[in-house]
Amino acid sequence: MKNLFFAILMFVVCAPSVCAQVADDIYGDVDATKTEKETKAEQKAREKQLKTLNDSVAYNRALHGIEQKHFVVQVERIAVGTMGYPVNGISNSTNFVLQQGDHAWIQLVYNSYVIGDNGLGGITVDGSVSREKIKTKKNGDTVYSFVVSGASVHATVSITIFAGTNQVVATVDPTFANSNNRVTMYGTLVPYIHKNH
Repeated sequence: MKNLFFAILMFVVCAPSVCAQVADDIYGDVDATKTEKETKAEQKAREKQLKTLNDSVAYNRALHGIEQKHFVVQVERIAVGTMGYPVNGISNSTNFVLQQGDHAWIQLVYNSYVIGDNGLGGITVDGSVSREKIKTKKNGDTVYSFVVSGASVHATVSITIFAGTNQVVATVDPTFANSNNRVTMYGTLVPYIHKNH
């Protein structure tokens, strides 16, 4: 009898604390899940804000590079001709448009088995820059165009910087050739100052 009385007493004394603990565990997990979801949403919002801010800074730096005439377009993709045939195996360290003051270089390297004019499987041309124009479209994109004239090139270059980012599309149209020789390059524009120029 004493054992039964002791068991009932223990049940009456311990049951409320056990129930409270179980309820806290159940509802506490619901609150933790809700907080975790809110935290993930807040984190995504912060990441989006940070990306927008970084893109804005990159855009302003790109515009500054153009205004100072010291920039490089690091090419990530190339399309050739008016139909835009893609060129595979592109590296942004060997494919670029570079302007340093009143001088510009355009280098295209196609990873092929044919040695090109530049010894890398492509071409490198350089020349003086003239007829520069900068205009901003209604949608906020900025277009910078110029002509490069040199011993081995005479081409019109047009670079479109998309609003709020440093992503660009650059087209190179040889002046003395048909439009099938157009080269369209996709990449990023960053300020660049070469120490020797």
